[in-house]
Amino acid sequence: MYSNGVLAAETLTMMASSDADYVNLPNITFGCSSHYDNNRTGVVSLGGKKFSYCFLPYNQNASSSRIHFGDSAVVSGTRSLYTPLVLKPVSNSIIYVTLEYISVGDQSVFLPSIEKGNTIMDSGTTLTYLPTQAYILLLSVLKGAIDLAPVQDPSNNFDLCYEYGKDFNVPDLKFGFDGGDELLLGPLNTFVPVDENVTCAAFFGLNSVVGSIAQQNIKIGYDFDDMVVAFQPTDCAHDQ
Repeated sequence: MYSNGVLAAETLTMMASSDADYVNLPNITFGCSSHYDNNRTGVVSLGGKKFSYCFLPYNQNASSSRIHFGDSAVVSGTRSLYTPLVLKPVSNSIIYVTLEYISVGDQSVFLPSIEKGNTIMDSGTTLTYLPTQAYILLLSVLKGAIDLAPVQDPSNNFDLCYEYGKDFNVPDLKFGFDGGDELLLGPLNTFVPVDENVTCAAFFGLNSVVGSIAQQNIKIGYDFDDMVVAFQPTDCAHDQ
């Protein structure tokens, strides 16, 4: 699936609605597609029994991420965490879990709804999405925990960004799942660089989805026999 055409970025000048002044809007991206191909190579369905994967960090190209099936996909051990896997009749191809809260230090942001299966586990979504109310609260808590002034995102995509260097310390986040286990997420899972000097919180406000950035260097197993999702912090470059 692809599109060919012309893409441009310009400064648009528009008249303000409140008075006769003009307002400049820089770096507005727009384009025109001259050819669009919607043919997909295919979709691989992995539901049914057991599978697991371990995503390498997005900036690591030395090896490939691995996926396992069957008994070799079982994620176990003292460092493993578990939460119930939830399937819904109207969308049984989507894997749901129940995310109850996200904590930063001693402060917790609870999701507005903690009904069973309130969050999607999606390897095909890059960022992590939270309900708008929880998203706004999380950004506020992060601002209070990071002792630096936020900066503007040069890409105009993210809401919370910082210049990163020796003084930039990102607090660990914990995802609290149904069942009582907490998954620890470090800077690799919660911030994404947008240029050489700026990194941004890898979250958006919308629905509740755990994306692939949050899943890096975590071996994640899906067991449809026991209906559980397992998490095990791992150096995925050495996953066998």
